[in-house]
Amino acid sequence: MFVVTASGIPKGGYRALLMEWEPCVHESYGDRVFFKFRVVGGQHDGSTASRFTDAKMTPKSALYKIACGLAGRKLGLNEEFNPDDFVGREYMIIVAETESGATRVESILPIEEDDDTPF
Repeated sequence: MFVVTASGIPKGGYRALLMEWEPCVHESYGDRVFFKFRVVGGQHDGSTASRFTDAKMTPKSALYKIACGLAGRKLGLNEEFNPDDFVGREYMIIVAETESGATRVESILPIEEDDDTPF
């Protein structure tokens, strides 16, 4: 017998650490960037959430949106962004459901050092 289950953690807000990122190549979509987060606390403690983005960063791209969330501010034109600078930091991630029913990290907000908000 098989049971249909959701792919990834349920949609919602979570405290999470950026665990890693890596450039990769998708057979159909070309150059991509993969971001992986680990949930800290709550019912899904230790679970992972991720996001693939295009490797091109423009003001309207998903990579730009993720980069701004990690940096905690809007990045300027021609500003360099190195994801290594943010690995190991804690964030508030918003996980959304895709059309296929899977979930992915949709947006990221930095957590202030004194913020004890349980998500």
